[in-house]
Amino acid sequence: QSGGGFHQGVNGAATVQNSLFRGNEAIVAGGGVHVSAGTLTLENSQLLANQARLGAGLGVSASGTATVTNTSFTENIASIQGGGAQRDRRSQLQLSSSPFARIDAGGGGGGRNSQFYFQRQLSPK
Repeated sequence: QSGGGFHQGVNGAATVQNSLFRGNEAIVAGGGVHVSAGTLTLENSQLLANQARLGAGLGVSASGTATVTNTSFTENIASIQGGGAQRDRRSQLQLSSSPFARIDAGGGGGGRNSQFYFQRQLSPK
């Protein structure tokens, strides 16, 4: 249901480097990557052409924490929110040097969406 390409769903820590998550789908959240528990560090990677209802590239929920560095979000499509990345109010998401391009979301927050905190629409390049 969540985490079409990779799902961090247990307490603990995982590090993913130099990886490509392309063309993955999830019914609910995190078409490319989903974090619902524990900590994920994602570095020097690409989230390309993934689909989900929430957080098509990356979804972070529940007690999950994600730190993302030098990772591109391109052509990810969410039918509801967070085409590039989405997190809920209980989770943590830190983005650094991670560009968003050609992102779409049906309900808003095309690039980055953090429920209850902010919504920001990023224009396609």
